Amino acid sequence: MEDYQHLDGTVTIGVAHELLKKENLTVPITTLRNWVNELHQMKVHTVPRNPRGERVFSDKDLEILKFIADLKKRFGNNISMQQIGSKILEVFSDFVSYDPSDDSEYEGKSLAFNSVDKLKEFLSEEIQQLLTLKEEFQQQKEELEEERRRFNYSKGVEITKLRELFEEKILLLPDPEEEKRKREEDLQQVKIEMRSQNLNRSLLENRIRKKLREEAEKTWSDNPQKTGIIFKKENFALKEAFIQNYIIENFESEINKAFEE
Repeated sequence: MEDYQHLDGTVTIGVAHELLKKENLTVPITTLRNWVNELHQMKVHTVPRNPRGERVFSDKDLEILKFIADLKKRFGNNISMQQIGSKILEVFSDFVSYDPSDDSEYEGKSLAFNSVDKLKEFLSEEIQQLLTLKEEFQQQKEELEEERRRFNYSKGVEITKLRELFEEKILLLPDPEEEKRKREEDLQQVKIEMRSQNLNRSLLENRIRKKLREEAEKTWSDNPQKTGIIFKKENFALKEAFIQNYIIENFESEINKAFEE
């Protein structure tokens, strides 16, 4: 593993993806994120966050990602994340730690997109990953084309074998159109979740304002202020100002209380 000590505690998941790729470990960012979330959900290890809520990886965290990728490559579907988690507890026993206060739903789910900036960050990562796959596909295709040109003047039997090898390798490459379609579906799902979340928040805010208005009206009715010398009547302008001020003063605490519940 490359020495990441100088980056300790500052490497985001996008940078981690690029560093692992330099070691010929090309794992999609979404897959890395799922591994990290699963380790937290299994109470094996929690990767800490920076003040912006992003996961930040130390050199040991990167070694754990490389360890998972190696096991996945060697055993494929014959090894589960539960088994991998047990091995991590053994191999990295002096490092791993679980933070129960961490919000495991922060990444990879709708709560990850509680702001436009977070959505932009997610979309940027997904688009960059798509471009990376496209570049890798083009590079492999060019290498295969060069390989075919280099042996194009060989004997008939050699040309036939090369053609078969080339076709086999092409079949192993991912279909760019299929990859593009899948990512478009994922992005569409993200947009749907964002709209749903915004609607739910709007409904919640309306309920809280209604509740605070009712409380303010009750408080006012206990001690209403009236105008007039002979025929006193309720001062509705002052009442409305009192209600609006009551809502403003108590809105934030009511919102926080609702999210805690």
